[in-house]
Amino acid sequence: MARGLGVPSYFLRSLDTGEIDDQLKRDARVLVVADDIFSGGSVLQTIRAVHAQRCTVVPLVFAFGNFSGKTSIEGFEIVSVISRRVDVCDVADSPLVARGVRPVNAREHWEELFVRRSA
Repeated sequence: MARGLGVPSYFLRSLDTGEIDDQLKRDARVLVVADDIFSGGSVLQTIRAVHAQRCTVVPLVFAFGNFSGKTSIEGFEIVSVISRRVDVCDVADSPLVARGVRPVNAREHWEELFVRRSA
């Protein structure tokens, strides 16, 4: 999305530490974009990390899929392409896991997917 708009993009490196890409310039105006929202926890962590860099967060969050059933997160309006409530189950209760499908951590290969590579 950022590439299409011709603006810089950054990402949250870790939900545990709240570490954000260190190239984010102080006092920048930031639009938080999420691929999906279920609980909103990672979006809140991203907003906090951006604020810690003394940046301003645009008062809305853009998500491709909002599956939380919420219209806002702590005062930030959610704007999404797809918006519908989805109930999630615990991994232990998943019918796919019961059939032998191995669950994969969604951020297991984060660095491989998003590290900027030189040509």
